Amino acid sequence: MVVLATAYRDTRLSMGGGMLSAISDTANWVAWYRALESARPDPLFRDPWAAALAGDRGRAIAAGMRGLRDSAGLIAVRTALIDRLLVESIARDRIDTVLNLACGFDCRPFRLELPAHLRWFDIDGPSILDRKRAVLDGVVPSCSWHPWVADLADPDARREALRAALSGAQRALVVTEGLLVYLHPDQVAALATDLSAHPACTAWVTDLISAEAQLRAAAIYKKPFAGTDIAVRFGLEDSAAFFTPLGFSEVESLSITREAQTLRRLPRLYMWAFALMQLSGSGRARITRSSRVVRLQRQAR
Repeated sequence: MVVLATAYRDTRLSMGGGMLSAISDTANWVAWYRALESARPDPLFRDPWAAALAGDRGRAIAAGMRGLRDSAGLIAVRTALIDRLLVESIARDRIDTVLNLACGFDCRPFRLELPAHLRWFDIDGPSILDRKRAVLDGVVPSCSWHPWVADLADPDARREALRAALSGAQRALVVTEGLLVYLHPDQVAALATDLSAHPACTAWVTDLISAEAQLRAAAIYKKPFAGTDIAVRFGLEDSAAFFTPLGFSEVESLSITREAQTLRRLPRLYMWAFALMQLSGSGRARITRSSRVVRLQRQAR
C-alpha cells in the first residue's frame, strides 16, 4: 500500500528566508492565518492560541509568501466551514470519537463547545504535539482530548493508530483539514481504504479542490515550495467516482469560494473572477466548486 510520506514528513530541508522548508511548516503558516482572523473585529472564529502556536516561524512564512497573502481569508473560511460541519455532524450523528489526522496546530477541542463525553484524538508527529501541549498547558478542553504521536507515513503505524483510537468507538468522525491536496491520488485512496476498514468510521470531513484548481495552485505554489517535496497534487472533478469505490459517499458540500464572497473574505483576484463568471452559468459553477468543504458518509454494506 502506498504510504502518506508526503503529507506527514517532518524532516527539515534547507531553505533561506521565511519560506517553507518542510510540510510541518504548513502548521505554523496556517496557524498564523488563524491568528490574523482571530484578531479581526468581526472574526469567523476565535482561536486565542493560534499566534503562540504559529510563532515567529508562522509569521515569517506568511510574510515570505508574496502574492499569496490574500489566501488568509480563504483559510479562515475553510476553518469556519469545517467547524460548522463538525459540530452539526457530532450532534446529529451521535458521534462519540473524532480522529483529527495530521492535526497540526488545530485547537478545536479547546475553542469549540463539544460534548464532554466526546473523545478527540489529535494525531500528528512529536514536534507538532509537543509544541501544542506546551502552549495549551493548563487549558481545559471541552471534551476528552488525546494527543497521539504516530508516524502516519508508516502503513503499519498508521493502521495501529487507527485501531487504537477507534477501539471502543461506536460512531467516529475523521477530520483531514489542508491535507489531501498535498497527496497523490493513490495516497488518498490508501488512506480511504484504511478508514473504510473500520466499521466505526461513520463520517469524514475534509476539504477538496477541483482538478482545474489543482493545476492552478500547483503553478502558484511552485516557487514558494521550491527545494521541498511539497506540492499541490490532489484535485477532483468527480468526487463520487473517486470515493464511492473506496466506501464513502459525498453527502454535503459547502463552497469555500462562495462562502468567502458572502463573508467578505474573498481575495481581490477572486473578486474579479467572480465578476467575470457572472456572465456564464458554467463559469459560476466552476469557481464555486473550485474549493469545497465536504462531508463524506460511510456507505452501508
